[in-house]
Amino acid sequence: MPNGDENQLIELAQYRIETKTRASAILALAGVALVLIFAVLPVFAGRGPIQDLIFVSICLRWRSAGTCLRAMPVSSSVGQQAFVGLGGYLLFALTIGAGIDPIAAVVLSGLIAAVFAVPTAFVLFRLRGPYFAIGSWVVAEVYRLVFAQFKQLGGGTGTSLPPSATNEIFGIEW
Repeated sequence: MPNGDENQLIELAQYRIETKTRASAILALAGVALVLIFAVLPVFAGRGPIQDLIFVSICLRWRSAGTCLRAMPVSSSVGQQAFVGLGGYLLFALTIGAGIDPIAAVVLSGLIAAVFAVPTAFVLFRLRGPYFAIGSWVVAEVYRLVFAQFKQLGGGTGTSLPPSATNEIFGIEW
């Protein structure tokens, strides 16, 4: 090996890639501890703090989604709220109309909203630039207009779950 190649090898050997560091192990343990705390939170916390934590987590989720969307240089979507609304309305429809437990209805609502999102994505992802933004806005408006037609779910103004549904949620006896 010539001297020039040896020097390059030595210079490259200075750098190391570490996939597991002390900081990553500490953060992983902190994450596991946080999940466990949230899992037992209903045992020792009241309804108010739990609702506040849910609200904060929803705000953080929307903030991170907005950051991800703004990071895409090609185009931006303004219609993702259609599927959040679809999931919300499905939660109420499954709980009030079909009598499904609200916890199970949350999972089913997400799955059904995903089923609706896939064909919508096939149509919207054919659009580029401002056409994509306008198309996603139109999809959101169409979903909003459809939701407003269901008077049993409060029309466009919304509704609340009846006490009979909320009092019988799985695990509420705790």
